Amino acid sequence: MPQVNKKELARAIAEKTGISAAKLEKALDMMVSEVEGALAAGDEVNIAGFLKLYADDMPPKSSVDPRTGRRMVIPVRRTVKAKMSKAFRERVVAANKVKGVGLVIAKEPEEKFAVELEKALAPSGVKCVVERDLKKAIRLLGGRAKSADFVVITPSVPETEYEQAIIEIKSRKATAFLPVLRSAFDVSRYEKPEGFKILPDHIFSSPLEVVRQVSGDLERWHEEKHYFKRQFKLRSSSKLDTVQALFRAFDTLAGRILSGADENYKLLSALHEAIENAAQHGNGGVADKYVTVEWIEDARTVMITVKDEGEGFNHEEALSAARLGSPDAVRQHMERGAGTGGLGIKLMLEVFDELEYFDGGRTMRATKKKT
Repeated sequence: MPQVNKKELARAIAEKTGISAAKLEKALDMMVSEVEGALAAGDEVNIAGFLKLYADDMPPKSSVDPRTGRRMVIPVRRTVKAKMSKAFRERVVAANKVKGVGLVIAKEPEEKFAVELEKALAPSGVKCVVERDLKKAIRLLGGRAKSADFVVITPSVPETEYEQAIIEIKSRKATAFLPVLRSAFDVSRYEKPEGFKILPDHIFSSPLEVVRQVSGDLERWHEEKHYFKRQFKLRSSSKLDTVQALFRAFDTLAGRILSGADENYKLLSALHEAIENAAQHGNGGVADKYVTVEWIEDARTVMITVKDEGEGFNHEEALSAARLGSPDAVRQHMERGAGTGGLGIKLMLEVFDELEYFDGGRTMRATKKKT
């Protein structure tokens, strides 16, 4: 059975209140000391709506030692007993019936979308916690992924607040793999964004679609939380300024992945090269052609996929030249029109453990093993 220790309690309360975790831990120590003193004195400790704690003397018992046949007397023993309040018992029973918890971020009071979603998911054992304040919603997650299994951001939440929410969720270590479901009536802003977007894991236009997705994938999400550490996806037009904005968001989300600063810098530099190759060489810098970047991370590896919408290139020849040639030779090879992005490919080969191309060179997948 999972356990929560004192430090974890203090950190969770600190996330929600802004009070120092060290001060909260000290307060918990003081409270425990007071409870111990009251129980030792024979007093009953009643925490309204939660537990009633009291000391109880177990009567003496006698038994026969099977080896010697002698009768033994077990003296009076004092134990501490706990009695749950009715309200707390009902919450425990209800929690045991809950198969999953979804945090629903909604802007408008009693928003129809959120109300319908809550009612539709309840029969399948999925509890929805609806929060209208973005900062409170993030605090509810408490930095601990087990407080929710997925997050739904409803249509009433403005795009600017959606962007704040998803970058908060995806950049936090404990919540980075939580699926984010965006309900929006206009999905084109994610498929073909004007600039760049941090994409939700799933996009829907109705509560029924969300219910179907949750019902089908909740069990898988439960399992994946134990294996994966982080997943996010970004999409950008190929204009230089939007690609630069994508770089900044990407670096924020990726954070410090590897143990060494130099190694981390090289990895991010290589990925910048891959993204710039896709935008400038693959898509030719055209505004209505897009680059999609996906990051999936588990305890052992980081896997990044970069896709463009260009015509592709002879990636086998470019890989061969990058593996065998010096930087000058690669540059000359590329200048002869034999391919695109050769120096970037050479850098990626030096940084990543595996580098693969698919779809005629339009999709690159790079894998890095963690040390």
